[in-house]
Amino acid sequence: MKVYPIFEKENRSKIEMLLKATNKRNYVLWLVGTQTGYRVSDIVGLKVKDVKGSAITLKEQKTKKDRTVKINKKLRAALKEYTKDMKDNDYLFPSRLGGGNRHICIRRVQQIIKKVAELCGIEENICSHSMRKTYAFCLYKITGSLALVMEALNHSKESITIRYLCLSELMISDATEAMADY
Repeated sequence: MKVYPIFEKENRSKIEMLLKATNKRNYVLWLVGTQTGYRVSDIVGLKVKDVKGSAITLKEQKTKKDRTVKINKKLRAALKEYTKDMKDNDYLFPSRLGGGNRHICIRRVQQIIKKVAELCGIEENICSHSMRKTYAFCLYKITGSLALVMEALNHSKESITIRYLCLSELMISDATEAMADY
């Protein structure tokens, strides 16, 4: 089943507000995913010390490439508040099960993101990978540069990035809607 980015700013805002009001860990998890574009497999292993500087640098598990993403002011403020009582070697997103210093599992992140999307009334198939796709979609909307998005995601071909962003589907949908007034 195809996974989608969160296209509408209103829906992104709903998710953020709901998470911020109900669960700080999940709110910061959402922000890290949508503000950096890292894959969930890379995010869950982050430690507090990894987000102390002005950027997050890690070796992506999938591509084995180093990738550095600047921490913007929105994410910086959330991280500062969230980590104030945490130690440098603590996992940024600890598991609440099993005790000890363990990080949240990818499956749990899937459940969290899917549930919050449902609660916000989003009909598209949304899961944890939607955070990365949302980052990519917003980056494209802000810059208009497919090449920049392609580079940011470490994609090897433009066609992959176009499919990844679900751009053709969105453009066809928008054009079909506009035809009613044409």
